Amino acid sequence: MEATDQERQIRRIQVLWIERMVSSYLRGGNMRKSSLIEIEGAKRRLELYGIPKAQIIRAIGSGIEESPNSNSPQATELRKRYLQ
Repeated sequence: MEATDQERQIRRIQVLWIERMVSSYLRGGNMRKSSLIEIEGAKRRLELYGIPKAQIIRAIGSGIEESPNSNSPQATELRKRYLQ
């Protein structure tokens, strides 16, 4: 069954959501708004919603690379956990 435009838009928003969570996690210090546990939960939720795992992994990678703290220990942990 073909996804409607509205369903595709909802999926794009969900994928952007995890990308922003990763970026927030990498912000560090008092500016950090999300945790590693929340990112894992979001990943699982997206999988339950039927988002392909490859698309979720790309979003996590994109969130890491867009962050100014992409070389931080937290970014290394995310890479080990999800990208390898």
